[in-house]
Amino acid sequence: MSQNPNINNIQDKVADVFGLKFQTSSRQGRAEELFKSMQRVNKILVIVDDLWEEFELKIIGIPFGDDYKGCKILLTTRRQQVCTKMNCQKEIQLGILSEDEAWVLFRDQAGLEGNSSALNNEAKKVAAQCKGLPLAIVVVAKALKCLSLDLNG
Repeated sequence: MSQNPNINNIQDKVADVFGLKFQTSSRQGRAEELFKSMQRVNKILVIVDDLWEEFELKIIGIPFGDDYKGCKILLTTRRQQVCTKMNCQKEIQLGILSEDEAWVLFRDQAGLEGNSSALNNEAKKVAAQCKGLPLAIVVVAKALKCLSLDLNG
């Protein structure tokens, strides 16, 4: 979703999943078409990632609440008040990774092997600087992987 979601782009992505070609160009008309397409499916999981504030899913065309019991919504947010305002049924708070978990994720994402090389010792220091935050670990590790590929290639 991001901080400033582009509704048309989101609608296009959802429509692609259903193979839907919009018959109308208005945001509301597109939302109605998506809504009807999603209601034809018995069970559906919609993942709304990185929600910054309360958001009416009907604007996109996602059936929500009593409108359609077969639609389950999983949303991720950094702000608990978003969950409260959206009447989430269940909240699961995720903490930071332990030092060992962070290293395993970093090592895997960076494509590092073994535990004894000098590179791994430096990589562990870099991983520690990510403070157990999974997104930071993945981004930095992938950058390290690309850097090592550039140096080797």
